[in-house]
Formats: sequence, C-alpha cells, structure tokens
Amino acid sequence: MSYGIAAFGTDNKITFHSDYSSIIYAGEFSKNTDPARPTYTGDHHIAITPALKSSNYDMGWIIQYKITLNVDFLVPFYKPAFNGQEIAIMDVINEGNTWVVNLLYSGNSLQYPYIYAFAPLTEMPSSSVTLNSHGIAVYDASGDLTYTDSVKPLRIDDVIAITHGTTIKTNSKGTCGNSNSCHVSFTPNRSTTYNGSVNNTTSKLYHIIPSAYGGLAYENSNSGREYSCDIFGILSRPYAWSYKSWTSFRGTVKHPRGGATHVAGWQGDFAGAAHQYRSGDCGFSGFFGALVGAFLVVFTGGAALAVIGGALAGFAVGSISAGTTPSLKAYDDDETFDTSNTVNLLVTDTSYYGITNYGDVDITDRLTYSYSHTSLDASNWTQWIYANGIYGPQLTVYIDGALPVLLGGIFGSTAPASTATSYTLNNSTYYRGALQTTEYVVPGYTTLYVKRYKVAVAQG
Repeated sequence: MSYGIAAFGTDNKITFHSDYSSIIYAGEFSKNTDPARPTYTGDHHIAITPALKSSNYDMGWIIQYKITLNVDFLVPFYKPAFNGQEIAIMDVINEGNTWVVNLLYSGNSLQYPYIYAFAPLTEMPSSSVTLNSHGIAVYDASGDLTYTDSVKPLRIDDVIAITHGTTIKTNSKGTCGNSNSCHVSFTPNRSTTYNGSVNNTTSKLYHIIPSAYGGLAYENSNSGREYSCDIFGILSRPYAWSYKSWTSFRGTVKHPRGGATHVAGWQGDFAGAAHQYRSGDCGFSGFFGALVGAFLVVFTGGAALAVIGGALAGFAVGSISAGTTPSLKAYDDDETFDTSNTVNLLVTDTSYYGITNYGDVDITDRLTYSYSHTSLDASNWTQWIYANGIYGPQLTVYIDGALPVLLGGIFGSTAPASTATSYTLNNSTYYRGALQTTEYVVPGYTTLYVKRYKVAVAQG
C-alpha cells in the first residue's frame, strides 16, 4: 500500500491492515430442514431399516442450515455435537441475502452440530457493529470499515492440510444371493490421521469442505433352470435373478478430544439395495421372453436423485463455493474421486467471539413429542403404550404406524418398568411424553390398564 496503516502482533502476524477487511463472527446458522438419510425406493428396491442404515450402510444424516446475511463471502465453522463426530460440509450456497449450508454428520438424528458464520467486516451492515467510544477504527480508501477493536477478528489457532485416502474399505463386504432381504456390509475400515498443534476441546470450531467422495457397490446374479414343474422333477422352467446394493460416501473429518489429532474418514450419504427374480414357463417355450428385463437396471449417476422420492424435499441444491463434491449418486463399482486434493482444516475457538460454549449437544433439548391415535386403525399411530394385562406388563411404541418396539406380555421379552421414560433399541432411543389417556381392561380393576403417551424419537 502507498498510504494506510498496518499493525503486527508479537507473533509477527498482521493484526489489521487498512487495505484488507477483517473477517468477523456474523451469527449462528439455524436448522432449516429435518435430518434425512435418503435411500433408493425405485423399482425392485429392498427396504433398508433405520438400524441397517447404521450397521450395514454406514449412513450419516444430511441436514440443511440457513442464515440471512447480505454478504458476498462467508466462511462456515462447525462445532461437533459430541466427541469424535464425523462431519462433512457438503455445500455452501448463496441465495441472494440467504446463505445455505448442507452438512453430513454421524450420530443420531438429533445430534446435528452447531454452525457459525464468519464474514468480511466491510460487508456487514453498520447497525451490526457498534464502535467503542475509545479505541481503534480503520477504514479503507473507499471509507469502508476494515477493522475495529470493538469486534474480534477471526483468529486461526491451527491449520492442518487434510487429504483423504484412495480407498474406503479393504475388508470383506460379505455376500448376498437370490434374496430380497439380504444386505452386505459397506462399513468403511480406512482412515488417515493427521497431527495438529492445538488440542481438541468442546469449545473448538472447525472449517473444512472436503472434496473427496466415492462409493462402494456389490452385485450378484445367476440364471438357469429349476425343476419344479412336476412331481417327478423332470420338467423345468428357466429363471434369472439379480441383486445389487451400494453406499455413496463423502470424505469426512472427526476431531477426537484429549489430543490434537484429526481423522479423515468416510460417511455414507445415500444408499440402496435392489433384487429382481423372473422365471419362465415350464418346458422350453418362452425362455428368452420370460427373462427379458430380469437383470437389474438401477438408475446411477445423477439420475439417482429421481428415485430418492421426497426424502430431501425442501433442500436447496446448488454449486458449492469450494471443492468438487457432486450430487448424491448410486454406484456400480468401488470408486473414489478427488482424493488427491489437499484441503486445509482451520481451527478456532468459541471463547474469542463471545459464543456460548454449550458443551456436547443434549438431545433432550431437541425432542419433539407427538401423538396420533385413530380408533383401532394403527396404521397412523404415533404413541408410547404401556399396558399391564393378564400376561404381565407390555411396552409398545408406534412411530407413523411402524412398530419398532414390542416388549413383554405375550411377546416373550421383558418390558421395562412402568416408570421408564426412555428405551433404546437398534441405535434409536424412544422417549415417553405426557400421558394422553388411560383405558382399563376390566372395569373396576385398576391394575389392568393401557396407558397411552406422547412419544419422541432420536433415530440412530
């Protein structure tokens, strides 16, 4: 600069410079959509239960955040919800005065991380910055405020270069054959650990947009003749079957506490499984015609979005501001992309900006209780039911007509005590809410009853 002012700290790094704007804390993002784990629901699909999404497909949760800021540049930092949470910022999208972040995270549905925005001071509205009556304010040649001691500029404590490995999984996936209920395992076993210089704590904030992505896939098929046309096993019919499944992965990073390491790994964002079986007529006629279309054709590439259904309804989709991460896709083979790209991980701390450190997320603060009951039609029930009948206590939980919890009574397992307010099964935790109604099985016998409560769930 020919004219102006610059100041340096004791570490010989620039504190402020009249030609360059400070980056300051601009606010916290708000959750804009409910978390989702989309799966393939097209032709011949095999249902993937919430438990299987975790155990076999290693799926994380996709969520969207928004903040209103009239700026041309923004840096999102995240604060993990718990120790060792895997996170990937998928998209950073500018929609006029609104900024959108799509993010993938591990854990249960309610353990979404906190997201904070940092933006140039020169672009922030003057109403958002109050100058001290005594202190320093620096302006550039255009009269824009570039630095003031009344707000803390972004302070980076550590920068770590992160590169994801070229493989997601090297151990066995298992096998599936002619089955419409089988699932192989796509759980990754490959990761890379990097050493930083600052310990990870509950107050740390992180910024990185990994560009690495890829997928794992499995296929199997067979054809032949089955001898089931007569009691003697002489006559036969042709048959063919095909099976395929996959998980799409994003490069993620986690930050284990108790040290300064950062682990680059993988988390699933879209999965699917499908099976098809066809057989012909007995004898030799119609062999070809009966088997046409018997081998699976599942949409791959960007076309996979067409069969996700409404799982991501309401999500804004756009080009990200950094990296090359694609849209969700299906895979026919094991592949990885952009693993040679090195991306910088930035580390800062909530304490510098007056951001309240809430520690780990307490999911009970995020629970939403619901209740639905329509006569004897349980297809849309949502409720926690505790019953004490002639066969003993029984707990059942309905979520949108599904029955994920069925314990005690005639079902042969042990129900929890009537005082229980939560129950965990298959990585999901169900919470009992307010009592809605009590029904007595036998009039006058208060020990034989059915109690219906509101219910909330943190899906795992």
